[in-house]
Amino acid sequence: MKQTPSKPYPDIASSILEAPSQSNGQALTERQRRFAEGVSVGMSKLQSYVCAGYRATGATAKVEASRLSRNPLVKSYLAHLRESRIEGALLNRQRKRERLAEIVEGKVANATVSDMLRAIQIDNSMTGENESLKATVNLSFAALLAEIDSAGIPCDDL
Repeated sequence: MKQTPSKPYPDIASSILEAPSQSNGQALTERQRRFAEGVSVGMSKLQSYVCAGYRATGATAKVEASRLSRNPLVKSYLAHLRESRIEGALLNRQRKRERLAEIVEGKVANATVSDMLRAIQIDNSMTGENESLKATVNLSFAALLAEIDSAGIPCDDL
């Protein structure tokens, strides 16, 4: 049964959907596209294979799903989907940080000092700066204990 190529979508490089595969001269088919999209959202190859509309079952379906995952066009489209998701996540993260900065800079109406401090705390958590702050506080506390000890102040008096 011959499958017809899927139509290109504006957010997907047309070369992935329309370029002939070196192995069989066909473009990415609708079922191949659905298979790749299923894999990209976390479905197993077998689940994606069945959901894409292929009819094989059992061991044959497993073998065919594995074979399909090695298809150069499918691999290329899957890589494109993964890159798009990563880029989207990075943009969302950047937008969150921009919004937090607006709160800290007082550009958000009715933001209290508490809101500003919380925004700084959240941003620090997003960037990992809380961990270095904890280390600094722990070192400072250790230095304080060392000073107390060297001054001969008994800890019971504290």
